Amino acid sequence: MGRSNLTGPRGWITLAVMLVALGFYVADRRNKPPPPTGAQTTESRTESRGSDVAPATPQQPPPPTAPPGSTPRPSVAVASASPQLFLGNPSDARPDPNVRNNFLLVRAQYALSFNDEKGTANWVSWRLRSADMGDAPRPRLFQPDPLLPPRFFRAASRDYSNSGFDRGHLCPNSDRDATVEMAEETFFLTNIIPQSPNVNQRSWAMLEVYTRKLAENGNNTLFVVAGPNGRGGSGTKGQADSIARGRITVPAEVWKVIVVVPTAMAGDPALVGPNVRVIAVRVPNDESLTTLEWAGFRTSVADIEKATGLRFFTNLRAEVADALRKKKDTQVIPVPETPRYLR
Repeated sequence: MGRSNLTGPRGWITLAVMLVALGFYVADRRNKPPPPTGAQTTESRTESRGSDVAPATPQQPPPPTAPPGSTPRPSVAVASASPQLFLGNPSDARPDPNVRNNFLLVRAQYALSFNDEKGTANWVSWRLRSADMGDAPRPRLFQPDPLLPPRFFRAASRDYSNSGFDRGHLCPNSDRDATVEMAEETFFLTNIIPQSPNVNQRSWAMLEVYTRKLAENGNNTLFVVAGPNGRGGSGTKGQADSIARGRITVPAEVWKVIVVVPTAMAGDPALVGPNVRVIAVRVPNDESLTTLEWAGFRTSVADIEKATGLRFFTNLRAEVADALRKKKDTQVIPVPETPRYLR
């Protein structure tokens, strides 16, 4: 019964067990963090003990997710960074469903303020570059807008059928036909108003063609805002104040503001000066207007502001904005060629 014999079978087993235990002890010591220093806080020391120990201060909850079936809303931060709002937000619209008649909706291709009472946009704003234009096929279907909040009125294509009015684009399809996906965004019905066919297909269409020509060589970037104003226009079935059982207001006129900015200045509103060209137009929504010319409907931005209650150029320097509001374009406009569909 003397000393343990480490050379016998049992001794070797005992020695092996001791070595294994020693290995686990060393590994455990290596994996433990160093003792806290004076720079560490109580919270960091507590968290270092492992995930099964609650931290000293409560963790922030994850950001809320949208309820099933709902549509994410654009944030004000995202909206303010949109190139489609380069010149400003004319009605200070917000992505707040509680503001039903001035709801901000921002897409990749345009931004707009939706008026639930009128069933149309108050305005649509977009940037036009040569890269936005192409030859993608024109979409055939007008779609209800899935980005409108629940309980907002969502127009359907049938609401315009047999009304005597065209489904008139504010941001035109041909301003966004570089790809099929871009073009399809212009066919959401929040981008559409009831427009007299003779206006939509004649003077208004010729203004759209002229606008694209200003951007097609890439030297200019255009910033455009367009919208309806007033109540009551005439179509092929005569005068009407509304369609779709009163849910969609027929405007008395359509207006557009076009600012032609040299592309080198189009990345920063602070670079825009008082000498850039501004084209402002107000056209009656009247089926009796069969002219192709739009130049005679030119006015000033100040005049459109007075008529609509909107405020343009809020992102520009105050002195520049004031100068641009007063301008009335006087450049000579070539007589438009009659489009093939009217020949």
